[in-house]
Amino acid sequence: MRSTLLLVLLPVALTAVSAVTAGGGARVQVIRTSPATITGSGFGRGEPVRVVARSPGGRHARTVTATAAGRIWLRPKLRYDPCEGPLRVTATGARTQSVALALVPQRECALP
Repeated sequence: MRSTLLLVLLPVALTAVSAVTAGGGARVQVIRTSPATITGSGFGRGEPVRVVARSPGGRHARTVTATAAGRIWLRPKLRYDPCEGPLRVTATGARTQSVALALVPQRECALP
């Protein structure tokens, strides 16, 4: 029973998005992978935030402006296939220098 439960929960754990903050309380996360959708919070009011998303399919960098509540949202123009490799996102606030990181790990996929 336990091994069956582990086999059911393991894929869920492997596809979870991890988020790390480096001071300042800023946070960024990938809320969808197809299409890739990124949100963040904890940045300064109206602060320019440089967001860089990297995957084996390419790189997308864009500066967005945080809302009055310090939130950001964007959908990068980036091809992402979780079977090819991880998706890494870095968001850096221009004024506060708050840095937030997110990682969607690579999935194990069947061979073609």
